[in-house]
Amino acid sequence: MPEMPGNAAYTAAARRAAGRLRAPAGDLLLLLHAALDAPAEAAARFARSCAAHSSRCTGEEARLLPLVWWNLGGAAASDPAVRALGPAYHESWSRFQGQVAAAERVLAALHAGGVRTLLLKGLPLALTVYARPALRAMADIDVLVAPEDRDAAAALLGRIGYRALRHPGAGELAVMHSVGLVGPDGSTADLHWYALQECCHPGADATLWEHAVPCGVGGVEALAPSPEGLLLTALAHGVRWNGEPPARWAADAVTLLRRHGSALDWDRLCADAQRRRLAYLLAATLAWLTAELAAPVPGEVLGALAAAGVARSERAELWARQGRPTLARGVVIRWCAHARRAAAGVDERGVRGLLRYLRAAWGVERGAALPLAALRRGADKLQWRSQGGS
Repeated sequence: MPEMPGNAAYTAAARRAAGRLRAPAGDLLLLLHAALDAPAEAAARFARSCAAHSSRCTGEEARLLPLVWWNLGGAAASDPAVRALGPAYHESWSRFQGQVAAAERVLAALHAGGVRTLLLKGLPLALTVYARPALRAMADIDVLVAPEDRDAAAALLGRIGYRALRHPGAGELAVMHSVGLVGPDGSTADLHWYALQECCHPGADATLWEHAVPCGVGGVEALAPSPEGLLLTALAHGVRWNGEPPARWAADAVTLLRRHGSALDWDRLCADAQRRRLAYLLAATLAWLTAELAAPVPGEVLGALAAAGVARSERAELWARQGRPTLARGVVIRWCAHARRAAAGVDERGVRGLLRYLRAAWGVERGAALPLAALRRGADKLQWRSQGGS
């Protein structure tokens, strides 16, 4: 990783945090530079990347190609290799139209039933951050409702043909953040009652709702997180382990910071990260983005975050989140989620409270069944991630 700028506020703690990140590398990193750097530097990175032969690019690399095409001149580009990426942009635009149509149906059904909604992840980023919506590839739509509206929302979407991909028990639902749905036309959606997998307890998303901003989707009005909320959720979701190393989180964050950074409420962002126990994750991602991709982040913010997020549990959680699923990593992740719930007064503290939480989370009746349940869920998640889940 390149050296951070020579600012005293870039502390050793921030540098160490960035070093703990499982960041994009190889061709994926070259593509990020091609998508985000100034034209001359971007063209040089593009020439070295697999994007010069776009047929070789798959998965996460292919999802960056519309942004590379746009950054290198789009339809006006003189380089034939850049012009060859034009179909990737137009295919992304076509998929985006389908996503908007699906989102309109989902939002209209929920609003007609009196359920308040807040869009998450790809769709609000595409609509409020990127120069053109098609520059941000996405696979589904993510809609957040209040926890008390979860069952009503699921029923309303069921009436228009959306069915759940799985049916967790009541105990498991209480500690989950979302459930995947598939519509009658094959479109997919995630119904969230908490924004983040890490923070599943009443009041966790109060700041998101309080500072939400209007976001029109087709002919339907909805809400989206503020730039601060979009940034934190994008980074927290983006660093999770995937069979194919993720990179869109980096493009999302840099693009958002360049567009909204000068007006960003850094104090509120840092306070929300500390409240959610995500300060170390935020320090690591922002420090890496600053050093590698010249993200415009104030040095004093990095220093403050790294200093505030030195709790051993936050470092352990970042390690667990980024690695291939194992029983040990799964227990660390669940312990940290339980600790947040216990701090909020939802769960009993200590080992006994953790075991009760795990029984609910893994849907088992007896504590003796927990190890087998953990192994089974880890194997299922490994297979799902390897097949491209996000």
